[in-house]
Amino acid sequence: MSTTNPPEIPPEQRPVTASTSPANSVMRELAVAILPIFFSSFLFAAMLETYKDNISSRKDLVIDFYRPMREAQTECRSEQNQQFLKHSDQASTFALMVQEFDHVASGDPQTLSPEYYVLPTSLLKATNQLNTESNELKIKVDTCTAALYRKYEEVALATGTYDRFLEIENKRIATVNKLLDERSRLANAVAQNANLPSVMDTLRKSLGPEAETPEGRREMSGKIHEIGDITVEGFEKISKNEQDVYNVDLEADTQLISLFANEVSRRYKRNLFSMIFRN
Repeated sequence: MSTTNPPEIPPEQRPVTASTSPANSVMRELAVAILPIFFSSFLFAAMLETYKDNISSRKDLVIDFYRPMREAQTECRSEQNQQFLKHSDQASTFALMVQEFDHVASGDPQTLSPEYYVLPTSLLKATNQLNTESNELKIKVDTCTAALYRKYEEVALATGTYDRFLEIENKRIATVNKLLDERSRLANAVAQNANLPSVMDTLRKSLGPEAETPEGRREMSGKIHEIGDITVEGFEKISKNEQDVYNVDLEADTQLISLFANEVSRRYKRNLFSMIFRN
């Protein structure tokens, strides 16, 4: 027996269901239109604002902490470099003074003209000026070093690297303290080798009649050389010690700057998508 298919109902005569009602179709179309607009106009914009705030905070980290730290480091190490070079200048100038004392003590009329005295007088002024500048630099270096490491501490706290900062700083302090102990021993050795009573005796003789005789001048010249050689050697050793301290500080600077720069850079490299997933 043959079967026949029921006649097809025209669309306009089909019953309306929930899934095919015109209202639902319009709702779907509206949803498809509204949701992307919401995400693109509001939610995405809010995320961008959060990202912008995050970038701004990292910019503040550079401007308020990192940049002042770098400027302080450059200035302080420049002064420290001048300090140990100044000790080297002191050694050279003092050596020239000792040599010129020989000319003065020789009594040679050809070298003791009024014009000649300009040279030893200039050396005396230069030595006094170097001593003053060296003392001033020491104060500046002590002050700027303390200020610099306070800035290092601030950046370490701001970047969350304080533990590593302490490791580097404690190692630096231990090494520098050993060098300072060595410098103290150098200074004590110079004082002991100089034989201070003999120095005072030489000074007294330089003011007495003994300084007018050839024998007295030769004796004073020998004493001055003895004291002068010790002093020059002391300045040279202290200069080398200062340079060693400078190198230790500079090595610690390099490690800390690299530590902080990498952390700041890492924060800048966080892109928008990583921030979205994190939140």
